[in-house]
Amino acid sequence: MNAQKQILEIIVKNWLDSNLVILDTETTGLGPQAEIVEIAVIDMNGTVLLNSLVKPNRPVPKKITEINNITNEMLHDAPAFEHIYVNLMDLLSKHGKFIAWNAKFDARMIMQSAAAANLYNTVSANYIIKLFNDIRDHAVDAQHIYSIWYAQEAERGYRRQRLVHAAEQQNVTVDGTPHRALADCLTTLEVLRAMVGGNNGE
Repeated sequence: MNAQKQILEIIVKNWLDSNLVILDTETTGLGPQAEIVEIAVIDMNGTVLLNSLVKPNRPVPKKITEINNITNEMLHDAPAFEHIYVNLMDLLSKHGKFIAWNAKFDARMIMQSAAAANLYNTVSANYIIKLFNDIRDHAVDAQHIYSIWYAQEAERGYRRQRLVHAAEQQNVTVDGTPHRALADCLTTLEVLRAMVGGNNGE
C-alpha cells in the first residue's frame, strides 16, 4: 500500500470515529433553480437523525422522477423546506461538519432551497455570502477522497467515482432504493467503512 492510500485511510478512520454526520439530498435537478425534494442525515453509527421528503416550489420533472422514483404525488403533503431548515441548521451546527458524496453540490442545494423558500429575503447580501461560505467550508467531500484512494487514472488526475460505482467496487449493499437520500447516506457510510477494512473495526 502506498503512503498516499495509507494517509487517506487514516483520514477516513478519523471520520468514522468522529462526531461528523453524513448528509444526502435528492433534488429537482442540477441547475441554479433546483430544489431539495428529500434530505437525510445520519451519524457515524448509522443512526438516522433526519429523513424527510421536502415539497419544492416547482414540480419534479419526469426525468428526475425516473432517476429517484420521487413523484409529485409523494411530495403533496411533505413539509416545505422552511419547516425543516432550522432543525437542519441546528443539526449541522451541533456536529460541526458534514460528509456527503459530492458535498459542494449538497451545500449549494441547501442554499438554493432556502432562497427559494424566501428565507433570505430580510437579511443582507453579506450575511448570505457568509452563510454560504460557512456551509460550503463545513462540507467534506467523500467522493473526492474515495476517488483518490481508488485511483482509477483519468486524463487529468483520478476519475471521480459515482456512489453507485463505489458501492459496486467495495461490494456494498444496503436496504433501500438507490438515489434516495437515506439509502445513499447509508451507502456512503458503508463505502467509508470498506475503505478501512470493514465495519470500523467492530
